[in-house]
Amino acid sequence: MDRRKFLSISSSTAVAAGLGLVPNVEARNIAPGAALPADASGRLGWDEFIEQTIAATSTLVTDRSQSGQDAYLYTMAALASRLGELPAVELRDFGGLDPAYELDLIFRREGAPFIILYWKMEPNAVLPAHCHPGANVCTLCTRGDVILRNYDTAPGSPECWSGSADEFEVIETNTELLRAGAVNIVSEFRNNIHRFEAGPAGAEGIDITTGYDESPKPFSFLRLWQPGKSVSGASTYRGQWVGKDIQRAV
Repeated sequence: MDRRKFLSISSSTAVAAGLGLVPNVEARNIAPGAALPADASGRLGWDEFIEQTIAATSTLVTDRSQSGQDAYLYTMAALASRLGELPAVELRDFGGLDPAYELDLIFRREGAPFIILYWKMEPNAVLPAHCHPGANVCTLCTRGDVILRNYDTAPGSPECWSGSADEFEVIETNTELLRAGAVNIVSEFRNNIHRFEAGPAGAEGIDITTGYDESPKPFSFLRLWQPGKSVSGASTYRGQWVGKDIQRAV
């Protein structure tokens, strides 16, 4: 199968498979810069969300173990799913992709355990698979729909920061169709690689990212090809780290 044809599988495939048959979530959309609606019962305003999330996670972030990161991320995800307001954004292009993927850093504060990036994807845009060494991520979709795929590398694979050009096996560990209000989490221990595929109406969301290392290791995009199946039935691919050369990973 042609690699580009294989990697173009997106929300249209999910709809055909029945994954798109979920309740209308238009009411959960969040427009950047718009005030929290007066009738948004149970939803959190931006400032309230920031303060509650810092308070709830500041002690949890000190436990870097697998169970500690799970507790941290699930606590964060529970609050993120209640978010109802976002600040205004000033988007910039990232990676020169076509269709485009744009970003804005919307939260960073000294002493806070995380930063927050806002992202916007044009219809059918793809952000290639990439890793998060020494970090974890909570992703919240705030508008549209996006298929988010998570991967792990097989034991013995080169580290993403090694600069190795060796090929290795990659296992697809999770596939989700995220719509407004839904979350996906990435820890150091599982699902640390993710890939975004926007639906035909595009998608928007936030990544709440926590880095643990004072001197972060460089991340890398991941080139994927040759889809197959493992003994357990999980999807597998051949993979190769390509550093920050995003075009090689598309």
